[in-house]
Amino acid sequence: MHASKVNPLDVLGFPGVHYCFAHSQAVMDYDGVGGTLSVWNLLAQAPQYTVGRIKLRNGDESMEVGWTVNPGLYGDTRTHLYIYTNVASQSHCYNAQCGYVHLNPNIPVDGALEPVSTYNGPIYSITLSIYQDAATKDWFLKVFKNGTDINLGFWPHKIFTNLGNKATQAEWGGEVFSPPKIPSPPAGSGHLLIFEEEDTTRDAYSANSHIVVNNTIMDPPDGVLEIADDTDYAVSDEGDVGGDIHYLIFYGGLGGAT
Repeated sequence: MHASKVNPLDVLGFPGVHYCFAHSQAVMDYDGVGGTLSVWNLLAQAPQYTVGRIKLRNGDESMEVGWTVNPGLYGDTRTHLYIYTNVASQSHCYNAQCGYVHLNPNIPVDGALEPVSTYNGPIYSITLSIYQDAATKDWFLKVFKNGTDINLGFWPHKIFTNLGNKATQAEWGGEVFSPPKIPSPPAGSGHLLIFEEEDTTRDAYSANSHIVVNNTIMDPPDGVLEIADDTDYAVSDEGDVGGDIHYLIFYGGLGGAT
């Protein structure tokens, strides 16, 4: 299982990191987060990475899951599943280095994801969620596959300080990294959003974006706040568009920031 404590993922303001994500605004305790992420394969050269993810955080602690192209971590340019854990008392870690316990040998937490989406379709996606067990307070990771929620593993609550009890913010979207002065890789589908013309066959998205509060799945109360730190990247909150998509968030960008 690929693991690392090296990369700067999840460090706001870290040189070379750029963002295009949306986060919840409601002040409340969160029991979980989920979304259906379209999966893409973008160009990145080590030590660069690009990711699409869902995340829960409380203060300086966080946990996230999604897809990534990260040649420095995986040794290839394929798209992989990944998790990332930020524990206040430890280093920031990919996959199983910071206490996450993987339970499902059939779906590796660092496995390659295939097939991947192509611009203008076909589009392939993965439905992921993190939720807190009410009895144990541990945080479980699950994937929805073939009509069934499948548990992949869990973060023991005891490894956390803030997240040991609750989460206070949920996120959906993308992030990239490149060393300073080297143009950053693309995000999402690799194309910049054209506002009012976003399309699920062209733009990376998180559909069915939701939170869990008191064991109840719901749309983000009070909407979300869009965060894009550079004009090379963008995010768009579409809200609940109904149908099978429900709460929809687009994100992405061409890259090239330095």
